[in-house]
Amino acid sequence: MNNMLSKEAVGLREDRLLTMLERLLELPTNDVNSTLYQTTQLVAEVLAADKVEAFLHDTATDALVASDVHDMPMELRQDATGIDQLLLVNGGRSVPDCGGAGRRQGGYLLP
Repeated sequence: MNNMLSKEAVGLREDRLLTMLERLLELPTNDVNSTLYQTTQLVAEVLAADKVEAFLHDTATDALVASDVHDMPMELRQDATGIDQLLLVNGGRSVPDCGGAGRRQGGYLLP
C-alpha cells in the first residue's frame, strides 16, 4: 500500500513539474526582468519555496549575479554586502557546473 502511495505521490509531483515547465514556456520573452520575476514566482509556488533566486552571468566580472527582480529588504542587504554574486573564476563549490560539463557520478556533480 505504501508503495502505491509513493508512486502516486511521484506521479503528482511529475505532473506539477511538467505543468510548471509548460507555463514557463508560455512566458513572454520581450522583457527580461518581468520574465525572470514570473519565473521565480512560478518556481517558488510549485516547489513551495520561500525564495527563489535567478542568476545571470556577468562576463565583466565572471560571476553569477542575482537578478534583482524583487525589491525586498533581504535582497537590498544582499546587494549591499556583495552576497548577490557567485564568482566563477576560482571554481568555487557553489557553482561547480556553470559553463562546463563538470565531473559526474550517478547523475550528481562531484566536488
